[in-house]
Parts: sequence; C-alpha cells; structure tokens
Amino acid sequence: MSTDFQQARIALGQRLRELRAEGGLTGRQLADRLGWTQSKVSKLETGRQTATHDDLKTWADGVGQSDAAAELSARLRAFESGTRSWRRQLAAGHKPVQDAIAAEHERSTVKRAWQNSVIVGVLQTADYARHIFNAYVGLHQSPRDVDDAVRARIRRQEILYRPGKRYHIIMWEAALRAQLCPPAVSQTTRCRSGPARSPRTDRPRAVPPVGAGLLGVRGTAVRGTAMRVGPDGWPGQAGSSGPQPTGSIEILPVPAPA
Repeated sequence: MSTDFQQARIALGQRLRELRAEGGLTGRQLADRLGWTQSKVSKLETGRQTATHDDLKTWADGVGQSDAAAELSARLRAFESGTRSWRRQLAAGHKPVQDAIAAEHERSTVKRAWQNSVIVGVLQTADYARHIFNAYVGLHQSPRDVDDAVRARIRRQEILYRPGKRYHIIMWEAALRAQLCPPAVSQTTRCRSGPARSPRTDRPRAVPPVGAGLLGVRGTAVRGTAMRVGPDGWPGQAGSSGPQPTGSIEILPVPAPA
C-alpha cells in the first residue's frame, strides 16, 4: 500500500542515487568505499530501507559531497515528523481520527479525493473497511478499536445524501482491483464503487484505467494537468434503484498513451 511515508522514502532514495551518479560511482563502488553491502546501497536508493542520519552523512562524504548531508538530514527529519504526528493521532485509536474526518465533511460543501490503492472511505462497505482497519492496526500497532472505527466510517456516508454537498472523487482502476480483503468482499465493494457508464457509450467513464497517464499524481492530491476532469454520473451499478447521493463524481478518464 502506498503511503506518504513510503513516497518520501522513495524520493530520498532518488536523491541519494543522484548524488552517487554525480560522484561518478557505481553502487558496487560506493558500497566498497563505505564498507557496506551492495544490497544496503540498493535498498536505500529504491526506498526499501529507511536511512539513518548517520547513513546520510556517510553517503554524502562517500560520494564527495559532504555539504549535501544537511539537506539529506532535513529530508529525513521531515518525513520522520510526519510519521510521528500520525502515530500520535492514532494513540487513542482509529475512531477519534474517523470522527475528526467526519467533522471536516460536515463543515465542507465540496470535498475532493484521489486514491490510487484503496477505495475511498466514504464508498467502502463495512466489511471492506473492517479489513482495512485490521491491517492498519497491525501496521501501526495502534489500539484495536476496529468495530468502533468501522461504525464511524460508515456513519459518515450519511453525508453523501444531504443536499448541498458535492463530492469530486477520482480512484485509479488499481484501487478497485487491489486484493486487500477476500474476493467476495472486494466484489461487493467494487459493485458499489465501480464506474458508472455513460449513456452515450458502453465504456466505463468514472475511474481512470490502469493505462491512463497519471503524471504528477501522488497521495490524496491531484496535481498537474495530466488528468482532465469533466461531468459524469455517480459511480454505481447501471440500472440500480434506491436513493442516489446528492453529491456527484466529475471525472473523465485520460486516454492511455499511444
């Protein structure tokens, strides 16, 4: 699952690779110079291992750019701070976090969301949310208040049906296909959150396909101009009955590169 922490670690690794290349060294040469294994160099450069501040200073010295050590340490402190902040929020469990998010939805008239790995919270079923929270509890070692967190998340969905609320939600196709829970649960949630079909074509239009150009998209924000946005229907099963949310999805997929 992609997280801001992992994205920051990958970005730090890319910067380490740049410094090594500028120093004219291969990964093997740098590993030999520092007395490290080549696998450690590779893991640091690809974001599969978190560097320590000592690692960063050693790296900067090893590539002949000691002045870069301060910059590298500043990058590390930035995402360490973000991780600590999130863990502090989870110290009392996931339900208080869900309640805080619900308060933001209550006071907002327009909400925008992007997800590339999981189905957006306000579209999740209870079973899907339960599997997600169980995974989070294991990952963050946070209090196990899963049932309360699920109830809080599902209760937030009532806001979707209120007049005056507008939702702009973009989910990558991969978010619908990721097997984060048993297939039956995933299928039920996809039926609820999947793309609506345009009356002018049988082609799904609410979720950008895996082959779409998603340049500049990261985290929960959409940046750049790679994704064009236009009017479309609420995602759900074609021909479904019952009350429809008053909010709307406004998404037009970007064509896959030729």
